[in-house]
Amino acid sequence: DTKRHACSNCGKRFSRPSQRDTHYLTHTGQKPHKCISCNASFNVASNLKRHAKV
Repeated sequence: DTKRHACSNCGKRFSRPSQRDTHYLTHTGQKPHKCISCNASFNVASNLKRHAKV
C-alpha cells in the first residue's frame, strides 16, 4: 500500500504527507492562502491561483 500517511482526524490515507496536511485544513477550517486584491481566503494554494486568474 503506497498510502502510508493517515489523517489523524478521520483516518483518510495519502501517499504524500503534503497531501495529508492540505486535507487536514478541511477539518480545522483554516484558509491560509489569501488574495491580496479582495482578501478572499482559500485552504488550497491552487484555488487561490485559479481565483487570481479571474
